[in-house]
Amino acid sequence: MTTSEDWIWITLIPERLNFCDREGALRTERRRNQPHKNNLAKDFERDLLRDQNAMKAEAATMLYFSCQGIPVTWDLGDQPGKADINDDIDAKLISTFKHRLIMQLDACLDWYYVLCCNEQHPRYCLLGWALGHDIKRLAPIRELQVNRPAYVLENDYLQPMRKLVTILKRQDSQ
Repeated sequence: MTTSEDWIWITLIPERLNFCDREGALRTERRRNQPHKNNLAKDFERDLLRDQNAMKAEAATMLYFSCQGIPVTWDLGDQPGKADINDDIDAKLISTFKHRLIMQLDACLDWYYVLCCNEQHPRYCLLGWALGHDIKRLAPIRELQVNRPAYVLENDYLQPMRKLVTILKRQDSQ
């Protein structure tokens, strides 16, 4: 369980924000003719904003791990079945602190899901993380949007980011 004392704040500078907007637009364009997963209807303007915002959450997550001395590779292309960062870290964005971590039913259970809030943009808050296996075990399946069931994890179950740093450093040393 995390508290506000465990939260990590990352401020994205204008150059990084512009980079994320450009890369988010490229991501949207690359996927223009691909259907969304989980029954989401296509809407170019909404998809553009979602991709640009997702890139900012990924950037904040990537910068945090990089500052902690963890080597990072950022998948800018958002390839289906590939994690955002390294091989096993996926950044999940929420727009307000009252929202929860949502994981699709077919998501990879071996990944670490980091919850990032952009309510105080350009300051991004990493609230914590959960492993996919734990999300599946702890989170109920809810249909927050019609025909889009997903696991919805209460924030009480999030682990502190420092614990994930310890796990990743241990993995890196093996």
